[in-house]
Amino acid sequence: MKPIAIYGAGSFGREVLILLRQINEFQNEWNIIGFFDDNMSVDEQVHSLPILGNIESLNHYDKPLALIIAVGNPVVRKRIVKKITNPLISFPILVHPSVQLAPYQNISVGEGTIIGAGNILTVDIKIGKHVLLNIGCSCGHDVEIADYVSIMPNCMLFGPSTIGESCFISTGAAIMNRVDLAPLSRIGVREVVMNGVSRILE
Repeated sequence: MKPIAIYGAGSFGREVLILLRQINEFQNEWNIIGFFDDNMSVDEQVHSLPILGNIESLNHYDKPLALIIAVGNPVVRKRIVKKITNPLISFPILVHPSVQLAPYQNISVGEGTIIGAGNILTVDIKIGKHVLLNIGCSCGHDVEIADYVSIMPNCMLFGPSTIGESCFISTGAAIMNRVDLAPLSRIGVREVVMNGVSRILE
């Protein structure tokens, strides 16, 4: 089993922990050693797992370690990734066992990306690095999702469409076909986007 830690011990971190445990139930792959978090101390625990330290501790970690960033805000997630300089740290792709990703679908996924339970992906899809595709979403043909995008539960992305870097798509939103979202766009809850928008994340 490969050692893995979660950066971020908040509510999303606990959800990622459940995802890892569900992956292990399907295929015993990960030895979950604990959390790193800049806002908690090493004497605390989350779901019986220890807080191992902060980013400084992570950058001095002296063994190979897989790390998943459990931070929902795409701008903050990118900032955290850029602060991690330890060459022993790798960023695995986490895909819930319920999600089908077969070679014939021609789907590429970048490092550090999380694909949660119940997602449906069709064909010829490109997903960048450190993307969050939360539970119950669907991605149609020829959708392209750039790095650090966060897509919340029950969203629909119709293809072809392009989602720019660090976009945040709120729960239940629909991105219609032939939409190109500018980087850092923020889409509201249940919003239907017919044309690209550029409401910048703060």
